[in-house]
Amino acid sequence: MSREIAGTLKGKINDPEKDNILSGFKKRSITLSKNKRATLVYSDQKSNEAVLYIHGFADCVHNPEEAQSYIKNGYSFYGLDLREHGRSITSEEEKFYIERIEEYFNEIDIAIYEILRRHNKIILKGFSMGGLISSLYMKRGFYRDHISALILISPLFKFSDNTLRDYILRPIAMGIAKVFPFIKYNVNTDKYKDYITRLNIDNEDLVIHKNIPLYMGWFRAMIDGIKELEEGLGIVKPVLVLSSDKSESNLKKYKQDSDILLNVEDIKNRSKLLGRDVTYIPIKDGIHDLFLSRRDVRDKVYETIFDWMKVNV
Repeated sequence: MSREIAGTLKGKINDPEKDNILSGFKKRSITLSKNKRATLVYSDQKSNEAVLYIHGFADCVHNPEEAQSYIKNGYSFYGLDLREHGRSITSEEEKFYIERIEEYFNEIDIAIYEILRRHNKIILKGFSMGGLISSLYMKRGFYRDHISALILISPLFKFSDNTLRDYILRPIAMGIAKVFPFIKYNVNTDKYKDYITRLNIDNEDLVIHKNIPLYMGWFRAMIDGIKELEEGLGIVKPVLVLSSDKSESNLKKYKQDSDILLNVEDIKNRSKLLGRDVTYIPIKDGIHDLFLSRRDVRDKVYETIFDWMKVNV
């Protein structure tokens, strides 16, 4: 039955349905307000421990191999399509839009509340933008003390490779975003499609977008989150950070063996700001989404994660 969420949480979690993307999985829509929703995707696997996955920007929970890998290793898998992403898009005008990262905390709270009704341990996992969101949640999220460990995949810890340019342009962009948050430009990621190894997935239109609206309000939210990271987060739970071992910004030189979106040195260096128990491991020849790298690289990613989890969770 659908029901109102108890306590301080704001929202309603609705009846389960068959998921249309991950075969054998279910989904539950989370009503956040009249015009906003999130979607919790999950398996009915019975286990003591569960993984909650937070996706990246303009992304959704879509990778069946990644989801099944946790189940095969004895963990239940839950993935959260954040508001205005993937299964949770309600408005073309506000697709992917957010003004403050903590707005996402409400659906994360509700997801954790539901997971704790069935499992004793939760491992929070975030990819790219979801890595930044998950990191900040571990600092001030309502249920942060119920999280046993944090896993970050290519987390968004910095935008610009040019420190001087970043120092000069950030305040300008932030000022514009404060006054005109709905100013946007469309990012054509279709050009990246031929450069990124992808698994065969259904509903690929939810993952690849030819014109992704990048709002100034969203940009400001991410910059605010990065500024908070720069001050140190003091996370006390064990953290694993994975990224490619190298970056490549030139599409003509890209060989599907590096991160073409973020600088991995930034990820490595800023991982030290997370807390006192952080393990950073570079993955040779990985791409930005390590779980979409070639087969031997993905195998190494799975091996690294589950070896770490056996010791730290």
